[in-house]
Order: sequence, then structure tokens, then C-alpha cells
Amino acid sequence: MNEGKLALVTPEVLVPILALEEAVQRRLDFKQYVSKLLEEDLDYGNVGQGKPALKKPGAEKLATFFGLTVSLSLTTQIYDWTGKDSGGQPLFAFTYHCVVARGDVILAEADGHCNSWESRYRWRWLDPSALPRGYDTSQLFRRESMIEEFEFAIKKKQTEGQYGKPAEYWAQFESALASGSAKHSTKKTSDGRSYPSVQIPSMVFRVPNPDPYDAVNSCLKIAHKRAYVAGVLIATNASDYFTQDLDDDPSVAVPQPPREPQRPAAARTPSDAAGQTVDVKSAAQPEPEPEGETPEELARIYRVFAEGTRDDRLGEFAKKKQELRDLHGDGPGEKLYSEILGRFGVEHASQFTGMASAKRAMAALYEAVVAGADVSEPQTEEEPVS
Repeated sequence: MNEGKLALVTPEVLVPILALEEAVQRRLDFKQYVSKLLEEDLDYGNVGQGKPALKKPGAEKLATFFGLTVSLSLTTQIYDWTGKDSGGQPLFAFTYHCVVARGDVILAEADGHCNSWESRYRWRWLDPSALPRGYDTSQLFRRESMIEEFEFAIKKKQTEGQYGKPAEYWAQFESALASGSAKHSTKKTSDGRSYPSVQIPSMVFRVPNPDPYDAVNSCLKIAHKRAYVAGVLIATNASDYFTQDLDDDPSVAVPQPPREPQRPAAARTPSDAAGQTVDVKSAAQPEPEPEGETPEELARIYRVFAEGTRDDRLGEFAKKKQELRDLHGDGPGEKLYSEILGRFGVEHASQFTGMASAKRAMAALYEAVVAGADVSEPQTEEEPVS
């Protein structure tokens, strides 16, 4: 061999490990598995991204179906309770590393991250009536919105109790009605009945979340979920069928006013997201609910809504769907479930963009299950009690 000369090496031709017929059959088997064993809303759901989003229960079933071993390790964890190292605002951040294997062969690796500075945890959008008296709004982000109340609530002008609001709040509606700037509409109660309402223009302000510590467990669970789902999607080549659900927790809780007047931090960080889609009308102005004690089962579900992840909430909707199927049969039960969700403007539970509307829909589903309603009987409307 002559030294100093380059030797030409012919690379091996890269060929598929599956024959064409085998690849086609695998695709058909996968589609059949999804259609027969994965349940919509629980295992996957429509998030408006063109194809359904895989959720953690569905990813777990895929891992079992393919005989995968999924291992997760917490690689980053930040607990800055006082904000000493984060510019004055508490920060909780977690990153999980996911390794997916079958036997001794590693098929995929992925990371999942979540932190309390994500917009859904860091900020709350409130209308002026929810802010403490004298709160300085001069440096707050703001946007135009609409607030809506039932006509009977405007007549009552309730200033105390669960649905009480300041007198100035009700005065806005009277002024708008007198000037002609108010818009007459209809609004649904928690059980789906419609009553006359009034909408008026308003402004909502973005304020720091007064309870950032409530997000610690949610951030930890969502980081775990993101890593798990991402790893399974890659390992099973399921991205052709599913996308990853990036909107894990669109509305963590009904906004509450700050405990004390405070000014937000002057500097914004790269993690700020001003474009968050929030159901302001539902969140800032929850609709009246029937008075009286909340049933124990419904109270339990509400706790799941407040403390659990988005998958936990969708799981509760899936349970109610199954209960209606058990009561009326698959077809009629499915029809009743869809009709109830339709009252709240959605086709699937995954399409709710606010906690308040999701809770109202669940209350209506709960009532339908308890009543054992007959889908052949038309729903009747009652006049509100004044």
C-alpha cells in the first residue's frame, strides 16, 4: 500500500429493516390499535392543531402495547421559594429526562420541562372590580374585554355573599344601559338554561399570581408528563398520528385578586408569554351557580380540577361519559354527553379554555347522571328566581 494516498471506501447502502409489506401492515395494525383501544378525551384529544394530541394515559398504553420500558430521571429542580435568586418572584422549575428502551436497545430519549414562570402560572387577568381599592394599574399590561351579567343579577345589585360585587361594578352596567353602549344577549347557567344578559366593554389587567406556590406540584407533574409523552412518541413513530399536547393546563384556577397592592417586577424575562389565550369572561366573572351545598362527588371532582393536571380533568369527563353510556346505552349515552358539552360551545372536553366553563359543564353532566335523564325528553327551561 502506498503511503500518503487516500483510499476510497464505498459506504454500505442503508436499507430499511422492514420489508414494504411489513411496514404497511405495521401501519394498519397501529391505526387499528388506536381506533379500538385508545379512548378520545382520555388517551388523546383534539387541541386544534390538525391532528389529535397524545396524552399521558394514551402514551402509557402505547408503551405497554409495544413492550417498552420508560425510565425518567429528574435532572433539574429549582425551588426558589422567596424569589431571592429570581429577581424577587418565586421560581419553581423542573426538567425530566426520559429514556425509552425495549430490552437492551434504547429507542428514544427526550426531555420535558415546566416552570412557574410560564404565563399560565405567573400571571392572572383580572377586571377592575377584582382589584383591591387603590391598586396601581399604571404599569400593568392590559387589554380590552367584555364583562357579562344576567339581567336579574343587575337588578339585584348584590354586594355581599358569594356573588357580591362592589356597588361601582353594578353602576357600570347601569351607566352603559343608560348610554346605549351595553349589548343585550343571553347567557347560560350551570345547567345549560339560557336567560337574558347584558354585556359591557371593559378592561382587564395582568397581575402577578398571588399564589405561585400552588403551581409547584403541577409544574413537577407536567414536566414528568411532557418528557414521558415526548419519549413514547419518538420511540413508537407515532408522530404521524399524534402531536404532543403543549397546552397541558390552560387555566389552572379561577383568578383571585392580590392579597395586598403590589407593583409588578419592572423587568420582563424571556420566559414571559403575553399571548396566552385565557377565557377572561369565564374566569373573571363566574356565572351564578345553584345555591346550597355542593354534592360530595361534585366537590371531589372540583378538587381534581383545581389540584390535578389537564389529564386528570379529562379523565373525570371520560368517567361521566362512561356513566351516561352505562345508564342509557352507548349510542344514547354518547348523544346526551355530546349535547351537554354542546351547550358550552365545545365538541370535546379538551377544547375548554377556562376552568369556570369546564366546571359548569361537569356540573351539568353530574346532574344528568344523578337524574338518569331520558334523552328522548326535551329539556325545559325555568324562569330565574328573583
